[in-house]
Amino acid sequence: MNDALTIPISGLRQGPVTRTWHLGTPEEALGEIPGGIRGIDVTVEVRREGRSGVRARGRLTADARLACRRCLADVDVRIETPLDAWYRDPELVTPGEDGVWALDPAAGEIDLSTAIREELWLAMTDYVVCEDGCEGLCPGCGARLAEEECRCAPPAPDPRWGALEALREEAEPADGEAGATARKPGGDA
Repeated sequence: MNDALTIPISGLRQGPVTRTWHLGTPEEALGEIPGGIRGIDVTVEVRREGRSGVRARGRLTADARLACRRCLADVDVRIETPLDAWYRDPELVTPGEDGVWALDPAAGEIDLSTAIREELWLAMTDYVVCEDGCEGLCPGCGARLAEEECRCAPPAPDPRWGALEALREEAEPADGEAGATARKPGGDA
């Protein structure tokens, strides 16, 4: 259990409890989280919901530095997502039910770290680009095409086109020769 992200259940008797946390090193408080996250702000209100359990609602904001999927440049991204977690008696929790966590009736506090970690994983963006027109990296030489030219040698001509290339060269006049003459309708050239 993570002491930093816990709410005492006894404190909920007087009404909802609101907390705000800033996690400068989120891995210490949450365990394994998506790579690149540098800081997380959590604001949550926790309240009893009748006899059915405890509900935590709030907002997560995370700053992350991720790699552009096209050119691998660093991109600063802000991730914002709501947090909505129910903590219920284990008998009332259906396996696979989203956002619902078993609450041990003998527990004296609620640990929000698992719900926060799950919401971060779900909110993490899959596709980050530095800009919409990013050209990416050359697959041959690795040049970042937005900053430099491709350093790859031009591709060798495909030998299957050799016969057509020979015909084209035959049809083109050599330098200094007169161009092809046109035929007049009904007459000689």
